[in-house]
Amino acid sequence: MLNQLDIYLRHSDISQLYSDLGIKLHGFIMSKIDTKYAESLHGQEPRPFSLFVYDSGNGFVCRVSTLNDEAVQIIDVLQKQDKIVIYVGRKPILLAVENVTKSNPIKTNKISDILNKNKYTLDIVTPATRKTSGVYTNPPDLCKYFTSVANKLQTYENIFIERDELELLFADIKMSRYIFESKDFLLGGKPIPAMTGSFDVSINNKSEKIKLLLGYATYCGIGAKTSLGMGGFLVRT
Repeated sequence: MLNQLDIYLRHSDISQLYSDLGIKLHGFIMSKIDTKYAESLHGQEPRPFSLFVYDSGNGFVCRVSTLNDEAVQIIDVLQKQDKIVIYVGRKPILLAVENVTKSNPIKTNKISDILNKNKYTLDIVTPATRKTSGVYTNPPDLCKYFTSVANKLQTYENIFIERDELELLFADIKMSRYIFESKDFLLGGKPIPAMTGSFDVSINNKSEKIKLLLGYATYCGIGAKTSLGMGGFLVRT
């Protein structure tokens, strides 16, 4: 089952922490969950959860999603928090939790039932990156960022989408409006080349797999480092 939790945050200086906030929240999560499980997560690749922080227009939201039943304990712990403490250097910063909303769990095979239209706006709301020959890159080639989504579908759902099939699925997407922006993401103080973007697309409504990929990406993120705040992805109707 896929699970998702939105934590609505309140802090006047949060915008100054934006790029680094996902990493700091990752550290907070690791400090709150069971120690043995936290240690086991460091050896799991790909990770069974994602997180990102975005501006909803009504304040900042931290969205945490889990991809298997074991990882739900992350959401269970976060639901009980009324504040989040992160550190900038040695200085603690309190992020007050205004509200917490947990979505209904969903089975992966039900995603295509929800995405029942053929036109959507797709938003990459936190910088997305991918690795090519061990080097981080950020060209605006949407299909390549979804290689990680296909990998997670294979790992956690036993659904196989080969590279050639993935390219054919994305070749069938018609993009009518797009804005891509190169944007670095700070990881340990070092900038990673990445991008954000927004685009309108039309898809073949009979293509269950492309709807599966788009919907699943809203839980697992796209590209690399999605458990550290990168590659936050939204599908809007």
